[in-house]
Amino acid sequence: MLGSMATMALALLTGSFQADSTARDTLVLAHEFTAPSEFARVTLEAGQVYRVELTDGTAIQVRTLLAGEQNPIVARTEAYPRASRTVVFELAPSVTTVYEIRVGGISRGAAPLRVYWDQHSTARRQKVLSGR
Repeated sequence: MLGSMATMALALLTGSFQADSTARDTLVLAHEFTAPSEFARVTLEAGQVYRVELTDGTAIQVRTLLAGEQNPIVARTEAYPRASRTVVFELAPSVTTVYEIRVGGISRGAAPLRVYWDQHSTARRQKVLSGR
């Protein structure tokens, strides 16, 4: 521990310390659903991949608001819920627009939902689509 602190101090003094500028997953939407008829709206970008984490619910429905626009690809990433009762989905929109999200199978009083922009999955998808 002291060795790593000394190394960091030396790096700061010599100017060789670089801040980590790696892109991270970014929270896009946080909403707590309490009724089956409830919905949340969020703008998502085409070509990006989002991770949706739903606790105490079993399904999500994501759709565009305008007729004729293609709905996003939604795939459950894990066969079973985690120990925290969280179900994870991957969401890949093909159109940059406002999307409406609904939750199904609320098992308790509320079902918290978190949507994150997934940096790693976006880079992987763009690499696959570019053919590299």
